[in-house]
Amino acid sequence: MKYILLTLMLALLAHAVLLAQGTTATDTTDRLRPNLRLAARAYGDSVVLRWGTTTDAAWKVANSAGYTIERIELQSAKGAPPIRTILTPQPLKPLTIDEWKARYRPEDTLAGAAVQTLYGKAVTSDDDPFGSIYEMYIQQRNMHGFGLMLADMSPGLANGLGLRFVDRNVDRSRTYIYRVYSLARHPEQPIDTATVVVAAGEVRQTPDVESLTASEGEKEVVLKWNKYEHAVPFSGYFVERSTDGGKSFQRLDRFPFIAAENTTSGERKENGAEAQYQIRLEENYRPVQYRVVGFDAFGETSPKSRVITAMGRDRTAPRQALIDFPQVVDGTSLKIAWTLDTIEGDMAGFRVGKGVNPEGPFEPIGTMLSKDAREFTDRNVRDLPEYFYVVTIFDTAGNSRNSIALRGMFPDSIAPESPSGLAGDVDSNGVVRLRWNANGEKDLKGYRVFYANQDDHEYQQLTTDITNDTTFTDTLTLQTLSREIYYKVVALDNHFNHSGFTSPLTLTKPDVVPPAPPLISDMSVDARGITLAWKPSPSSDVVEHVLYRRASGEEIWKPVARGADRSFTGFTDTTAGIGVVYEYSLDARDDAGHLSPRSNVVSGRVYPSATARNVDGIKGAVDRERKRIVLRWNAPAGVTKIYLYKATDKGGMTMYRSLDGTATEFVDTEIFSGATYRYGVKAVTETGGESSMTTTDQIQYN
Repeated sequence: MKYILLTLMLALLAHAVLLAQGTTATDTTDRLRPNLRLAARAYGDSVVLRWGTTTDAAWKVANSAGYTIERIELQSAKGAPPIRTILTPQPLKPLTIDEWKARYRPEDTLAGAAVQTLYGKAVTSDDDPFGSIYEMYIQQRNMHGFGLMLADMSPGLANGLGLRFVDRNVDRSRTYIYRVYSLARHPEQPIDTATVVVAAGEVRQTPDVESLTASEGEKEVVLKWNKYEHAVPFSGYFVERSTDGGKSFQRLDRFPFIAAENTTSGERKENGAEAQYQIRLEENYRPVQYRVVGFDAFGETSPKSRVITAMGRDRTAPRQALIDFPQVVDGTSLKIAWTLDTIEGDMAGFRVGKGVNPEGPFEPIGTMLSKDAREFTDRNVRDLPEYFYVVTIFDTAGNSRNSIALRGMFPDSIAPESPSGLAGDVDSNGVVRLRWNANGEKDLKGYRVFYANQDDHEYQQLTTDITNDTTFTDTLTLQTLSREIYYKVVALDNHFNHSGFTSPLTLTKPDVVPPAPPLISDMSVDARGITLAWKPSPSSDVVEHVLYRRASGEEIWKPVARGADRSFTGFTDTTAGIGVVYEYSLDARDDAGHLSPRSNVVSGRVYPSATARNVDGIKGAVDRERKRIVLRWNAPAGVTKIYLYKATDKGGMTMYRSLDGTATEFVDTEIFSGATYRYGVKAVTETGGESSMTTTDQIQYN
């Protein structure tokens, strides 16, 4: 078992790294990002919730305390308050090692891998202390990402990892809001509250991979598709191949392909995020069929994608020709000559290209030359005093390679005059507009603009191309400490003779830098109310901090406290209503009136101190004829709900049903022969107070 598990872990380790990459908080900015994310899918008769943390640190903290799931049912009657229900009176935690052993066979390697992600210890191999710490850090990140991938692959593993919940008590005509949060309280790792809205009747089919294409290379095929072509991206993919013309397909890998993240979240809409799957081939020009199947966070696989046919092709370019410097002929023409180190068997011929820049583009001149040609004379050089030439070699498969570009020119060493009249300004958005007087030389090619952040620094070229205009626009990043920017301009002619620099132009940037945000570091709840503590903004010009509050589900933040003194680092909200979930956040204002970004958001709720009376006399009886267990009890007066719990065999009590407060009986038909059951009930008052749990004896069903 250990050997099989280790082999599996090593095989999937690369994929796990990709899932966990860039998710571990390394500074204050990362810790302010959301670290709990939630998704939901409606199935008509139920709603499935899936969630996960974005950092391994948050994963460990949340696992220790478990997750609480709250459902908010929106009412159709105008003005009717929503119905809030705690679906997990006991926090939902990952299975213990004993529970994993009881539910899964020893040969189930994926379950063993899930246990390893939760309870495995990091292994180090370096005696150097820093190396050992770094190895443990990387392994912890990998375990987190690997656990998330296993949860996506299997609903059962997601349940065992404490990352999945099924709400079966839904009405398909209703819309629900689900909230998942952890009761963990860690000063350095607060856990966010994740929220999702679900219409129970909107059952959606899993889409397929629509954007599949292929690029054909030298003994390779690269399959490509857009990971973000659908609203919710797939968690992974299986690539399938057919070598019999599409009659049958086989998966290329036993384990799923996890596409690397190669764009930032801001680039996804504009450029997309392309998944690339590389397939090495033994030969070219053998057509093969491919298709792709995706799977999502709910463990569901997509329909098969469309089938595409691809093969390897000859993409190896010929060897580069060695070009000599063009020689002036008769004062009117330029001769280009070249040599080859090796003559390859599939060589087809040459063509000479000409351009006005060394980077191209190069327009072909003349016709295709034979493979025996080694020189060419360009007699059309009267319009400009210089050109750049390349020699392109072609093979029979259409592959080509350019030589390096060399300049052909007639002598000219006179540089233009330095530009005059350099001036400019900066607006409040950081847009710089430069202007200068035009030069009068006939062979003037254009201008280049240079800049520096300090006048005694070396100036860097700002223009990527030579500009013919006498104006230039630059955009500055105003989020810097430097207040000045310096510019110079040079002119150059067609032979790239450069003038001297202009005198430096100094421009002053506008001050628009907002202060850094504060950070809420602690929160506690007691009989007085909700107490918060925070670290003030580190910016030195901050003159005020403001604390805001809103009830969960509201959009508008309202200020509840403010302070101009930097000692204003805590506040107790004594006006918080009992049982209401409140969210809190801070911002800071500097002496220029700029507001910082909002701090992290924390939430809390004052629980009622009163408790309900206990349920009396719960008993269970086995009705073997009807294959059911009948439970009966005496409900106390003044309760609005009865929570029913259930334990199977040696398992712990879990929330099973939420019943009306007047209920005194329940019939359980979800039972199995040979199993032992135990039940418990709690009474809940209108204000949310709960009684202690009253339980039955063990009930054996044979």
